[in-house]
Amino acid sequence: MHHVEHTVTVTAPIRVVWDVLQEVRGYDRIFDSLHAVEVLESSDTHQLVRLTVEVNTGVVHTWVTRRDIDGDAHTIAFQQVEDLAPLVSHMGGEWRAFAVGTDRTQLVLTQDYAAREPVNGMVAGRFTPADTEKVLHGVAQRNGMNDLKSVKAEAESRIAADPGRIS
Repeated sequence: MHHVEHTVTVTAPIRVVWDVLQEVRGYDRIFDSLHAVEVLESSDTHQLVRLTVEVNTGVVHTWVTRRDIDGDAHTIAFQQVEDLAPLVSHMGGEWRAFAVGTDRTQLVLTQDYAAREPVNGMVAGRFTPADTEKVLHGVAQRNGMNDLKSVKAEAESRIAADPGRIS
């Protein structure tokens, strides 16, 4: 299992950042790599969501993710539960938001992932185990940073459009 963590400071109150994180139906508008979002099940504490995502340049996959939402802790834990990508045996992580004063938020995205076991020395019939690790690490790094930038841009644009949201 591999673990990556990325952090960004957002110039917006935690409630604005939290609103962005919770509004999964709008993710395809916020995240460039996301092509479609379908909410299969939803409550105050969880969501089951089908995502169609470009995980690597020109490579699109669809999977179902469970999101467990803790509004008090400003945390959303996620785990792919169905239709994992051909190279991936496990993918999960967390979004965590922390107030830094009244007008800034520290946003943390963690990702935990593992590659599928090789068959006849190859993963998904295409990659050596070492190459698979490199591909997955690159995707996790790139997509993690891009996702944080997207949430930051959306939250900050909401503040720019309505400065009254700060107070």
